[in-house]
Amino acid sequence: MSYSCPAMSNVSCDSYLTSQSGLSPCCAAQMVDQSCGQNYTIWTTNFQESLYIPNATTATYSTCSWASYNLLSACAVCLGQSTWASWATYSAGCGSYVSSTTYYPWDQGCRLPPNEGIPYFTATNPNYWPDGTFNADEAAMNGSAVAPDITGAPLQPSPSATSTSSSKSSSGAIIGGVVGGLAVIGLACFTLCCFIRRRRRPSPSSSVLSTCIAHPDGLFSLRLDSKPVLARVS
Repeated sequence: MSYSCPAMSNVSCDSYLTSQSGLSPCCAAQMVDQSCGQNYTIWTTNFQESLYIPNATTATYSTCSWASYNLLSACAVCLGQSTWASWATYSAGCGSYVSSTTYYPWDQGCRLPPNEGIPYFTATNPNYWPDGTFNADEAAMNGSAVAPDITGAPLQPSPSATSTSSSKSSSGAIIGGVVGGLAVIGLACFTLCCFIRRRRRPSPSSSVLSTCIAHPDGLFSLRLDSKPVLARVS
């Protein structure tokens, strides 16, 4: 371990909130906040998270990062603080320092000390916590006990996520093809049925009524469509 916080001896945390190298979230939060070159100290004696919410003086790319918020909130959990700030409250004074895409300002040239990492849960977008506020129970599902530490570098999609996305795309294409094929077959069947019905429809001439009527004068009349036609039979 190349980074340490000897003044934070009063911090007692569950293992999932600490880094795999043993850093408490309070110490890791200080490390993150110093990583862009600022002189930043977190005091755990009489700790109050509200004292470390970024303002016009302390807002930087590192203090306004998702990692800093998540670690500072975990620090509050470890020190027995019953409530902590929501992400909306924490980031209100950050302005353009807030990122909507990454957990750590790697793109701004900031770097953690060599061979140091922070717990995986720190990469969680705070907007995704219940009510936008850090949740220790959900953090446990992505803590050090189940996931490797991260170094601040941008995270790549996991192979399972990529394959799942690809599978969903392929399934969508197959379903679309099947539905399209069924639609074409249905249209063809409908057209064929219409054609057969028209072929079987009686011709107009076959529907005309014809009646042969004998007259006393020796004439016969053939009535077509109620119009008699006279004819003499010799």
